[in-house]
Amino acid sequence: VRDPMPAVFFFLVDVSMNAIQSGATAAACSAVSQSINDLP
Repeated sequence: VRDPMPAVFFFLVDVSMNAIQSGATAAACSAVSQSINDLP
């Protein structure tokens, strides 16, 4: 029996002009930054 594989996380963030202007990109980056240490 193999050992379990380590968890891998991949984040996609919309960096289109509309997303940047609306603040969605900054909000997504902030949310990832704040929660990344809580991931297993």
